[in-house]
Amino acid sequence: MIQNDRDRDYSLTVREALTRPLFKDARVIAGKKGLGRRIRWVHILEISRFDSLIHGEEMILSTGVGIRHRPDNEGADQDEIHYVKKLIGHGASCLCLELGTYIHSVPQEMIRLADRHDFPLIIFDRTVRFVDITQDLHSLIINHHHQMLQNLEQLSHELHQLTLGSHSINNILKRLHERTSARVLYHSREGHFTFVPAMNLHRTMVQNWCRQIELQGTESISADMEKTGQMKQWRSGSHTFLLQPIYAMGQTWGELVFILENRQPQEFDMLALDRASTAIAQDIMRKMYIEERRRYTENRWVDELILGQEKNEHQIRSMIKSRLPKTGEIRYRICLMEWCTGGAEQDEPMRMHTLLHVRNAFEQNGFQPFMTFRDNLFVILAADSDPSRSHRDRLIRTLDRIRHQLEGEYEEGPEIRLVCGRCYQQLTNARQCYEEARQVLKISRQLQQSKTSEPDHMFYEDIGVYRLLLHMKEDQTIQSFIEDYLGPLIRYDRNKGGQLLETLRVYLENDGSKKQAAEKLFVVRQTLYHRLQKIEELLGTDFMNADKRLAVEIALRAYPLFYRN
Repeated sequence: MIQNDRDRDYSLTVREALTRPLFKDARVIAGKKGLGRRIRWVHILEISRFDSLIHGEEMILSTGVGIRHRPDNEGADQDEIHYVKKLIGHGASCLCLELGTYIHSVPQEMIRLADRHDFPLIIFDRTVRFVDITQDLHSLIINHHHQMLQNLEQLSHELHQLTLGSHSINNILKRLHERTSARVLYHSREGHFTFVPAMNLHRTMVQNWCRQIELQGTESISADMEKTGQMKQWRSGSHTFLLQPIYAMGQTWGELVFILENRQPQEFDMLALDRASTAIAQDIMRKMYIEERRRYTENRWVDELILGQEKNEHQIRSMIKSRLPKTGEIRYRICLMEWCTGGAEQDEPMRMHTLLHVRNAFEQNGFQPFMTFRDNLFVILAADSDPSRSHRDRLIRTLDRIRHQLEGEYEEGPEIRLVCGRCYQQLTNARQCYEEARQVLKISRQLQQSKTSEPDHMFYEDIGVYRLLLHMKEDQTIQSFIEDYLGPLIRYDRNKGGQLLETLRVYLENDGSKKQAAEKLFVVRQTLYHRLQKIEELLGTDFMNADKRLAVEIALRAYPLFYRN
């Protein structure tokens, strides 16, 4: 049987506190309309300067000793009125005054002020033990909170169980409504609204609500790219709205909304909304895992494609027709992704988890990814969903997004290498594109192993002369070539611990500009002059002549591929 929380306020109210035995002789002389105010704590306050001592929704107990700070009674009423104004301004729940020693009566202006603000003013006509009141009410507050947490835990368990069945999101919305009495709305990322219970209100009102929710949700998505979404609250007429973004894997998947009529949200409402949004996010992720596993099985054709086993362009396209751009045109690259550092070994559950992040990043940047896992690499056939836009920058943003999303998965952020073959239109060229990506990957690995400061090569068309050098790896001619043009510098750096090779590379990359080279090397000009003089001694003064410079630059590119430190 479902425990119903709709009529239960887990907060202690002024009205409930007045039913306690210690308040049997208390009288409410003002602010009776505010008896529903919540009491989060009870505070004995005997000073007039309390700005930093209260934070809102406290019951204030006072004998008045700190209210009247004038030596005579002239203007004392103003002290009391100012005191109550400050309490109201700080959000106190009510004021309990003990009449007698310090205050004998309550000024009428003070009563009128409390009535205007629905601020309960309670008096004791005899001495009471404030410590007994605080102990009694604090125990009650703690018990209420404990009961709320127990019921919240039960609700969380129920919601978790619902995620394991069919129609899980609808069932979560129904259970949430049963436990809170709030009208519940689910706004999916696709733009669909689900209402529980069904809406039978005026169509214009419902449309206005939907527009508000879409607006608030759009603001949440844009604000939440870097952090999880925050709950939002606003009012429209007699209705209060609570919106909690459904957040997972670095993006917002929808919004869950409470609509409360003629009442303020309670703490249980907010916590229940948060638990439900988490349950829906988990349900979405579970379904995505199932779908990813299905796609992973279906996309085995990518293996056949990159191995050159699929020969017919028409047959290949017919297999993925529903996932291609509507124009029927296709532009794609084969991308390879691997962990360099910072990642755990990829078992199958972790692999599926990573595939979700990768798919999400590609789709967010306008690509339709078809993925497989081969030789400890993620192989992605990235079909451009919008061929009208330049895709290079979007691929770079995709890599940045993958790094950002996965860096929180490990104690140390992963170093991820993503490389791409050239762009093709015919799927039968996929094997060639795959081999190009593998060449870029080899170069990237070898440059990293050599600890050179080469730029991060990502695209096949950017690797330049390396395309030729890779095919000469087993040729002794290239090693002899490197020795002829760089041998003296290589031996000098090894024997003397020098940096002549790096200095020469930077100097040539900056077209012989000594000023720019010194800045890039973080050395003073005099140090650079000394190194260049040594390079001239070892290579000859003609190393900057066109033909020799070309040979030296090729040797500098080949050196990291053929030599190990």
